[in-house]
Parts: sequence; C-alpha cells; structure tokens
Amino acid sequence: MPRRSDGGELGAVIRLLRAYRGWGQGKLAAAAGFSRAQVCDWERGRKVPEVESLVRITAALGLPLLAVDSALALLEALHDGARREAGRREAAAAGAAGTAPAGPVGAGRGGLPQGPPSLAGGWLERGGAEPEPRCRPEFPAGDEGRRRAAEVCARLEPYTATVRRAVVEGVEEFEDLRGRDACERLCAESERLAEGSAEAAVEVAELAVQVARLAPGEPAWRSSLEAYAVGFLAAALRAAGDLAGAEKALARSAALRQAGTASGFDLAEDLRVLDIEASICRDRGRLAEALELHRRALELAPPGQATARLLVNQSETHAALGEHAPALAALEKAAQHFDRPRDPRLWWLLQQNLALNLCRLGRRDQARALLAGLQRGAQWLPSEIDRLRLRQLEELVAAEAGAEG
Repeated sequence: MPRRSDGGELGAVIRLLRAYRGWGQGKLAAAAGFSRAQVCDWERGRKVPEVESLVRITAALGLPLLAVDSALALLEALHDGARREAGRREAAAAGAAGTAPAGPVGAGRGGLPQGPPSLAGGWLERGGAEPEPRCRPEFPAGDEGRRRAAEVCARLEPYTATVRRAVVEGVEEFEDLRGRDACERLCAESERLAEGSAEAAVEVAELAVQVARLAPGEPAWRSSLEAYAVGFLAAALRAAGDLAGAEKALARSAALRQAGTASGFDLAEDLRVLDIEASICRDRGRLAEALELHRRALELAPPGQATARLLVNQSETHAALGEHAPALAALEKAAQHFDRPRDPRLWWLLQQNLALNLCRLGRRDQARALLAGLQRGAQWLPSEIDRLRLRQLEELVAAEAGAEG
C-alpha cells in the first residue's frame, strides 16, 4: 500500500505516472473510469485521491501500486537535492557575511542525507550502472539558474530517458528542468555520451528538445532554444550512423532558427550547430560546403576552447580533401587556443590528427614522436572509434617507415 501523503504530492505522482506512459488527462480518466475533472482536481492538489482511486489509476496505466511509492521517493530525492543546493548557497552567503548558516548543509529531512529513491515495483528503471563520478561544474558567481539546473539534472542522471522525460513533463514544481539552463546541460551531456553510446546520446538530445519546447517565454524564444537542441540531436544521430535523420534534424533546426530570429536569443546562430552541420556535409562528401560552414563558425567564435574545437574539425575536412598542409596549419593554430585539462579527449584527437598530417607530408620523425605519446595515453580512450583511429595511425606510420626503408 502506498504511504500516506498530502494531495499536492500525490497530484505530482499522478502527473509523473501519467507522463511516464505518455498519456493525457483525458486518456487516463477514460481508462480508469473517472471524469477528467476528477483527475485534474487530484493533479492540482485540490482533492486527495483515495487508495482505491490510486489502485484504479495504476492498474489503468499498467503499473503496480508500488509505483506510487517509487514516484514519491523519486520526488523526495529531487526535493532533497534542491534543499541541499539551497543550503550550499545559504552557507556560501553566510560565509561571505561572516555569519553561520541557519541549519545543516547537505541534509534532507530530519537533517540526514537522503539516499537514492526506492525502486519498489521495478517500474522506475535506472539506466544501468551508476554514472562515473565527475567534478561538480563550476559556474560564475550569480549564475544560479545554471547551477540549479545542473543539480537537478545530475540527480536524474542515473535514470533512463523515459523516466527523465516523465519528470520533465509531469512534475511542474521543478521549473529548473524547463528552460535554457537545463537544455544546455542536456545538450552537453548528449555530446559527451556520443563518445561511447550513440543511442544514449540520441535519447538525451531528444530530452533536451522536449525541455526546450516546455520552456517558459515567448514562442520565438522557444523556437530559438529548440533550434539549438535539435542541432545537438543532429549530432547524436550522426554519431549513431543515421545521416539521413541528422540532415532532417538540421533542416528542422534551420526552420526553427528562422522562426526565432526576432527573439534576441544569443545561441540562434550557435557555433556548435554550424560545426555539426559541417561534419555532416563532410560525411556526405560535400567538402566545399563543409569548409564554408567552418569559415562561418570561426568568424563567430571567441578565442579559446570553442575556436580550438572548430579548428580541429576544420582540419579533418582539409585532410578529407587531401589538403594536408592547411590541415596541419589549422591544428597548430588550434593548439594555441587549447585548454587541455578541460577536454583531454579533444586534445588527444588534436595530437592524433597532427601525427596523421605530419606523416602524410613526409615528416615521419615528428609523426613517430607524437605517436609514442598517443600510445602511452591509449588506456583511457573512451570509445572504440578512438582506438580504431589509433590503430590506423600506427599502421600508416609503419607503412611509411617500410616505404622509407
């Protein structure tokens, strides 16, 4: 039997379970034998559903009654995370003012840290193993929106995309999951996942698109945010080998960007979306078009890591054209903008491409020196694609050495 709770919490649970199935209020009401007004009253917390009503609701949804407990536990964990983040902010403010915080920091109800939610009933799937621990992202002072979005997204990270989608759609209290900050966070997560699991990257990018659609604001602003997210969906589809789907996503992104031109959204002509489009053009053999997209992106890019990333990708297009000297020049310029600790994989890719182009230009000694360093760092390569790249480079250097001898 589900534990006792107030109407507001149970209303959030019903919304969450309904969103998990992708149902509207009308469909749930009809399937469970209630009026839509009754379901609306429960979801809004105006009335508290009886246990018998919850039995009928979960049965209609094809879920065990214990799914109510699982959903309550998930919501509680999210609320506890929000409280801990508020406690951290309070402690930081108190430290700056030289006063003590009002209560324990990093604690949930009863002053104790809360563990992960119960998965009773088995409906609330986790996405496999726990994610590898990563450093908490650092945000500029005053950037609380991004900080809160990162906190809530991190709490949801162990769950499948289906569960996360249900929370985004069904739990109105977590406004930090609807907007630009959460969308950017999910787009970055999708890009990271593409290095090892293209399928997972597609799921998270689709979630970012959903977040953009639900974001508050004017329609033009939402269109611009969705255009940004759909660009990352195109990248994930490309990583999954679905070039046709990626091109459709890019066309959709362009149409959404056009619809949002009056919004003033500063990611409307996003560098990463242009970079992704250039990569897809290269995959399709449209190399001149890819170079033009690289040029446009680089004109907009600020100095630093963003420029380094764009130049590494531009070098691959030059190499595909057999233009190894321009490719090498782009990589050498990229190295000047690079912050290695921020993206070790991209640094590895830069070194690999340097070695490849040096080899093609007959500068074999320099290529062999770089290859030795790449081999020493090969144990942490995140994907099979990267390991394949290294093997191909080893074969090329060996073949060049054999031809030299």
